[in-house]
Amino acid sequence: MSRRLFDGTEVKYLVQIESVGFDMATDNFEITLKKGSVTKHFDKSDLIQETTTEGGVERTNFYLCFDTTEFGPGVITAIIKAYVPDASFPDGFRTEVDRFNLTTVFAV
Repeated sequence: MSRRLFDGTEVKYLVQIESVGFDMATDNFEITLKKGSVTKHFDKSDLIQETTTEGGVERTNFYLCFDTTEFGPGVITAIIKAYVPDASFPDGFRTEVDRFNLTTVFAV
């Protein structure tokens, strides 16, 4: 999901990780945002968590919130690492990495 934003915009993104055997509510993940020499890391516990119930099914949503002032104008890249339970790996988890351009920020 990419948006064009202005520097100084507060952003709230819904984080969605879809992988067989991975549950965002119980399994661990982390997000790193990068633009040039600026890097900001977010653990799962840094995100806003919201639990909703729809049709009797409980769903946990996670939202990444940040201010574009921290990065300045340019493309902000997101790197999401999900630690997926997998018994075939020595530590019981495999790391899946997704890297994409999250948004573009323009100067005011």
